[in-house]
Amino acid sequence: MNGRQEQLQAATGAGKDTRNGSQPCAGGSTQPEAPGPVFPHLAYADAVYAALTGEDMRPPLIVAAVSNTVLPTLTIRLSWPAGHPGLREGMWPKGLHVGWSHHLGWRADADPHGDQVRFLPLSTLASPAAVTDMVLHLAEHGMACDWEPDYPCARWEHAGHLDAALAEFEGRGVSW
Repeated sequence: MNGRQEQLQAATGAGKDTRNGSQPCAGGSTQPEAPGPVFPHLAYADAVYAALTGEDMRPPLIVAAVSNTVLPTLTIRLSWPAGHPGLREGMWPKGLHVGWSHHLGWRADADPHGDQVRFLPLSTLASPAAVTDMVLHLAEHGMACDWEPDYPCARWEHAGHLDAALAEFEGRGVSW
């Protein structure tokens, strides 16, 4: 056994228990329990992305973020540029941009600056299938169409977990 292997073997043995001592454990584990994740909506964004990809409508751009414009807001933005094969030709000269926030729910924008916004008749935590149906309909028919989801109240299967994470996010008093 070489010197490095001996060091590794020694390091993997029983360590010193510092729980009742005056020395803090490595990694700051003496701190209070850490807050929830900064981006609790990532799993939701992943699920929506997977559903869109399954219908050959993969967005070239997806952004999950925390915005602090007026108050801390979790957001998701999906964008398809003009000329994307999933968009009806000539229907979207500036591309299709779909956004979500935990305060306002789902909306569609006809340009990347949000000058032509339409709020969509979906649950705030709509099922990824409902979001996908909405995107496919918008891509084909544009903003002016009257689209209603088959199940307007259908929620994502993990919405309860995200609801709890959103409540924690709201209650933390996040300071940016």
